[in-house]
Amino acid sequence: MRETLQPLKPLPFEDWTMFRDTFRRDWPTYACYYNWVVNAINWRERNIESDWKIYCPGGKYNVGAFVAVASEGLYRVIVFTFEEFKEDLQEMIKKADVIDWKQNISFCIVHQPLKTTLMRAIEEIDVMGKLILPRLDYTVTNYFKSRDECLTFELQVPDGFYLKSLNVSHVLLVNSLWPHRNKKNPELSRKFLESLVKYNKSVGLFKKDDDSLISWILLYDFGSLGMLQTVEEHKGKGYGKIVVKALVKQLAQEGLDSTLYVVKNNVAAEKLFRSIGYRSLEEYCWISVQPLSF
Repeated sequence: MRETLQPLKPLPFEDWTMFRDTFRRDWPTYACYYNWVVNAINWRERNIESDWKIYCPGGKYNVGAFVAVASEGLYRVIVFTFEEFKEDLQEMIKKADVIDWKQNISFCIVHQPLKTTLMRAIEEIDVMGKLILPRLDYTVTNYFKSRDECLTFELQVPDGFYLKSLNVSHVLLVNSLWPHRNKKNPELSRKFLESLVKYNKSVGLFKKDDDSLISWILLYDFGSLGMLQTVEEHKGKGYGKIVVKALVKQLAQEGLDSTLYVVKNNVAAEKLFRSIGYRSLEEYCWISVQPLSF
């Protein structure tokens, strides 16, 4: 039996740093996974209740495959393997008893070369017809900019405005304009956003005369930029670029490269990030699976 087919076991926290460094391979191809583990380690070290649990075949960080699960609020799963172990991924998912198939599952950051393999594995698990077969939610392009490049950004805040971090009082507005919020249960989205605002960096552009929030960007628990938004009446004024530059410069000062996801065909976002020097890397997708009855 190949090493990657050993039973999935929890990866000890003391190995997470070495696990993180496996994504230095072919840099920056896997930078998005690297930043995700950076954030997960950061939360653990600060005694923040991070729900991510990482499982590797045999509990070893260096076998080139893993399943990660977060079950608080939205049940999220990340599955991954490097190309040379791709043929084993389908079997690994089928045997992954760490995945609770009774949940509404969101498979996150699915590397495009692994999409078909994941779909097939789910279809094989569904032999008894107890799952709604996987639905492709959306495809994204991963963008990257190095920390050295981000450090060169110059911040020019317009007169009458100021920058500061968001707090929980701003979550209601952020959630209301977030395209991927949980429309059936907005409370779940709100709690998720509150955790990001409390524990991760964020930047908002505010008007001085009334302290109203005009534009903002957050850092996902994936370690990537997210939720970039400007209120409707202030779009097209370059405010999005200001908050992006402010946040990524903070991250760069802490030694972090910048990663983000842009939903495919979001022309405005693609244009914005390319205009400030981001380059596109790999495509990823989000896939949903729902149970029928158990």
